[in-house]
Amino acid sequence: MPRRRWPVLLVGSLLVLVAGVLYTFDPAAAKFYPSCVFHKLTGLHCPGCGALRATHHLLQGHLGEALSMNILLFILAPLLTGYAIQGLRGKTVCISRKAGIALLALVLLFWVLRNVPAAPFSILAPS
Repeated sequence: MPRRRWPVLLVGSLLVLVAGVLYTFDPAAAKFYPSCVFHKLTGLHCPGCGALRATHHLLQGHLGEALSMNILLFILAPLLTGYAIQGLRGKTVCISRKAGIALLALVLLFWVLRNVPAAPFSILAPS
């Protein structure tokens, strides 16, 4: 097997292993998953809060529950997956300054809005 395929095989194997663990063990019940330090310190939800539970629900086939945990994950996953695939293929991953600023603005806006304790923004917080 050529040397350049080893990183792809390694990352793919790691993703299958992580998906298997997430499928089998619910992050809401299992104690070995990491908890959010930001949430523990502030009581507020960070942009990633609920992502493990969302992935677990998605792997279980519960799309509604997955979306209710972290909708930003589903917005950004295709984009980040595309960048990861390009990187694994050895291509330089580069986004424009405007796209980077827009992405950062989206994450910051989501972060703020999911912590507003009023409808309709409260639906952005993990349930």
